[in-house]
Amino acid sequence: MILREATRHDLLSIAKVQVHSNRSTYVGIMPEDYLDNLSYESKANEWDEKLFKGTVTQFMYVVEAGDGNIVAFASASLIKTNDLFEREVNSIYILKEFQRKGIGRLLIKSIITKFIEINVKSMIIWTLEDNPSHIFYKHLGGNIVDKRIIDRGGKSLQQIAYAWEDITCIFGHSNR
Repeated sequence: MILREATRHDLLSIAKVQVHSNRSTYVGIMPEDYLDNLSYESKANEWDEKLFKGTVTQFMYVVEAGDGNIVAFASASLIKTNDLFEREVNSIYILKEFQRKGIGRLLIKSIITKFIEINVKSMIIWTLEDNPSHIFYKHLGGNIVDKRIIDRGGKSLQQIAYAWEDITCIFGHSNR
């Protein structure tokens, strides 16, 4: 596995990971027609806007498998998006067959390392309450600090926010 920063060349592969992850994780949670209508092209365009065009507001790490294919990614904000916490982890997507192999920890650790380099001390991440992977954030020491309702395909879904007031405590001092 190779971890690196995302490039514009990766956009279609990133979009494929996101679409496939959504379709495998959210069956029975999000409306079927919403999941069916997710497209690689629209997701690639969304990531292009966030990562490479105009005022860049996010950064992203990708993980490549041995064959060079991207199997996971995570993005985070470069600007303050929350009144209580300095930065936000915006997304983590890992293809189902690559989950539970330490990739999520690798991605979070990389984001935290970058945050520490720019003197960020706290962070937040929103996840669907029905996402079975949300327990991952609890295992990393996150505390639920907020809830909100979002709409996906006409269905109201509960999101929960996990936060850390001191991100250096997540993996100890090895990420300094």
